[in-house]
Amino acid sequence: MENKRDLRMNAEDSFDVLKGYLGKKIRVDYFQLGSPYSEELVLKRVNDYVNILARFPGGKTSINFVGYESVIQQISSTDGKILYENKNVSEKDDFKTKSKKDLEDLFCSTFGFKGLSSLELFNPTETVSVNSKDKKPWYSRLDNWPRKEFLR
Repeated sequence: MENKRDLRMNAEDSFDVLKGYLGKKIRVDYFQLGSPYSEELVLKRVNDYVNILARFPGGKTSINFVGYESVIQQISSTDGKILYENKNVSEKDDFKTKSKKDLEDLFCSTFGFKGLSSLELFNPTETVSVNSKDKKPWYSRLDNWPRKEFLR
C-alpha cells in the first residue's frame, strides 16, 4: 500500500502529465451522479485535486477528480496511454448511495490527505447574522453554486 506522501506525489505527477495534453483530445471514464460515462473531450484546464475543464462538441463541462457529483476513474490519451487513474474507483461502486463520509474517505485514499471538505460548494449571497444562534457558515453545499477555487 502506498503511503500518503507517495499518493500525493503520484497525483501531482499525473496533474503535470495532464497539463501536457491541454488543447488535445482525451478519453475520460467517470461517474456523474452515480451513472458511468466514457467520453472523448478536448482538455482545456486542470485544477489540481479539484477537476478538469473540457470541451465537447456541444459546449464545455467540468468533471471532478473526486467530488460530490462526479468522480473520475481514468483519463487516457486517444492512443490509449493512461494519463490519470484512480484505482480506488471501480464500476462495482454504487455512487448513488455514497455518503459524504464515503467520498471524504475516497478523496483521502486517492490523494493521501483530507481535503474534499475544503472543496465545498458555497453560495456567495448567503450571509450570517451576527445575532444568529446557530451561526451557519456563509457557504452551503447547494449544487448550483460554483466551487471556492473558481472565485479566487
